[in-house]
Amino acid sequence: MKQFSLNLFSFNVMLPFKIHSPETEVTLPLWEKKHIKVTLKRDDLIHPFISGNKWRKLKYNLQEALQLQKNHIVTFGGAWSNHLLATACAGATFRLKTTAFVRGDEQVNNPVLTMCQLFGMHLIYVDRDSYRDKEKLYSDYFGQDPTAFYVHEGGYGLLGAKGCAELVDELQQDYQHIFTACGTGTTLAGIANAIDKKIFSPRYTGYPYSKTAALSMMKLLNSTPSCRTYFTSGLSFWRIC
Repeated sequence: MKQFSLNLFSFNVMLPFKIHSPETEVTLPLWEKKHIKVTLKRDDLIHPFISGNKWRKLKYNLQEALQLQKNHIVTFGGAWSNHLLATACAGATFRLKTTAFVRGDEQVNNPVLTMCQLFGMHLIYVDRDSYRDKEKLYSDYFGQDPTAFYVHEGGYGLLGAKGCAELVDELQQDYQHIFTACGTGTTLAGIANAIDKKIFSPRYTGYPYSKTAALSMMKLLNSTPSCRTYFTSGLSFWRIC
């Protein structure tokens, strides 16, 4: 156990986690008629539980925690949060303690939270009003815990965006346009940051669930986005230059 800890907490820690995320072409008669080629980046194949963009957003958060010699990951999410499940599984995989504040004061029983607990995650249910002030919750419960490491809801933040930026370098083809859905905006921010470093870069479009999500994404950009950056939400459509 001591030998494992020394290796895991080395300064240049690299988590041993290989991913498989191929690009798969999708065809429809109309697209073929108009000579449109559409490809899916299959991040859903990365892992059964640490899947989609969840690993990308957790990767550098976990590495930062390990470099700081913190082995208790504390995060936030709703009762059906894929982020909580991914964090719980990552904790079990890398031998890290995990705790989650779950939005909603009733102890919900569902397959997602059951799996989180099977992976060893401790769940703390809080009412919606208290949940809004996540920093206070973290401070009240774990402010005196030197092993605790704060991870934003959904993996939001610069470290999450850094992980998502790696998606662009993995692409095996050149694309004219990249589309992605947005929750916290972290994935789109990472893609935008990576694309803006390229000389010849595609246009990228995000689909946030609200304008608030789009504005959250803007905080993670390395620079002011170019006119290639588009956002859509419901019936609205706007461009940020």
